[in-house]
Amino acid sequence: MTTLIDNPSAEHIRLMLNAGAQPAQQGWLARARLNPAAASTVYPLLLNAAAANARSSPEQAGRFSDQITMVLGKLLNRCPTDLADWKEIDRLVEQGARVRGVFDNQAFSETNLAVYALRCPDGFQALLQRGLPLDANYPYPDYAGKRQDTPLLMYVTVLLEDYPPQPSTLKAMLTQHNNANMRPACKGCNLLSPLEMALQAGHVDVVKVLLDFGADPNDPNKDGRPAFIRALVSNNVEMLEVMNAKRKLDVNRVDKKSISMLAWANCLGAKEAAAWLAREGAVSQGEALCQKR
Repeated sequence: MTTLIDNPSAEHIRLMLNAGAQPAQQGWLARARLNPAAASTVYPLLLNAAAANARSSPEQAGRFSDQITMVLGKLLNRCPTDLADWKEIDRLVEQGARVRGVFDNQAFSETNLAVYALRCPDGFQALLQRGLPLDANYPYPDYAGKRQDTPLLMYVTVLLEDYPPQPSTLKAMLTQHNNANMRPACKGCNLLSPLEMALQAGHVDVVKVLLDFGADPNDPNKDGRPAFIRALVSNNVEMLEVMNAKRKLDVNRVDKKSISMLAWANCLGAKEAAAWLAREGAVSQGEALCQKR
């Protein structure tokens, strides 16, 4: 069958189908759809035959759903923009292709949800309009280990040099599911909040959007340190000022070790951040403790 797909012969495909060949297997549908010479001839034959078989049993229906989900993943990976492309995508979804499944299973896509959102922001927002759930966890690629995260945390965590996070995409995500101030509680999930990750990455525009949607820079982590400590680690006064303008920072917060934020700034050698904290009235406490760490 693969030879007939790579060197398309509609007549021979019909003969094989009439002889009982099962089209919804081994990635044949995706292979045919991606072959320009087969996309308008062999692919429709295979797709229609597979759809007909899917009505014969739940097993065939499940196999068909898997195979057209693989096709969907291949199409989405092209960052579709044309109306005709999205009409085809919608038809696949109507036939049982799973939008979430594209990003839930590495067999169906070469990417993960965050990479897709960064590379194809228009396509990602189109998927949001089609019901892509954001209140669920999605896996990272296999090479990143058995890890998963919420789409929001993925989006602010994954760094692609040529594809910085877009405030418009972030706003669309948070409008659909506002988890700007939520820490994930799942095995393999990131322990940092979205705001902490954005501060760590240095994305001031992302930080501003998160703050607009309720992210709390004073929210403590498991060690009692507020999210804004990430700006101290990077000695980023601009971030401190952005956060303080939106919500007054608790500059005299102490962590569970009784170490203050000014003490941490001094221990980290963050001179500009330490000076900013001092101007805001912060006092140093427990500096000897953090120097030992």
